Amino acid sequence: LQGIRTIALYKNDFIDTEIQALRNASINLQFSARNEDVRIVCGRVWEVLHSESLLLEESCFDTSQYLHPYVHYVPFSGLDDLCTVIAFLKDNPQWVSEIARRGYEWVKTAYNPSRMWGALLHPLKD
Repeated sequence: LQGIRTIALYKNDFIDTEIQALRNASINLQFSARNEDVRIVCGRVWEVLHSESLLLEESCFDTSQYLHPYVHYVPFSGLDDLCTVIAFLKDNPQWVSEIARRGYEWVKTAYNPSRMWGALLHPLKD
């Protein structure tokens, strides 16, 4: 992991510090497994994408329903795969920047507040 800035934040951190830390990292690592059988999409996915850094996430079917792997984020499955992916990304910083940019553009367009609230509130209009 040398040469790649990583962060670990806990729920007690101040939100401004957390957001700044996400933005300062070129890659943010997200583990989706909650146990052997359960993987979830959590709020961190959206925070990372909005921070304009690369989301490196443990493979999760649900995430792939919202984002395109290797276009908007980079999935990994297992420790060996994670090490391989990190080595590749470390040697290819242009991929890190490009995928991070595409993830940010996608979330900004497809999942912006007006679209999300509009989709949630639309059924209430009828």
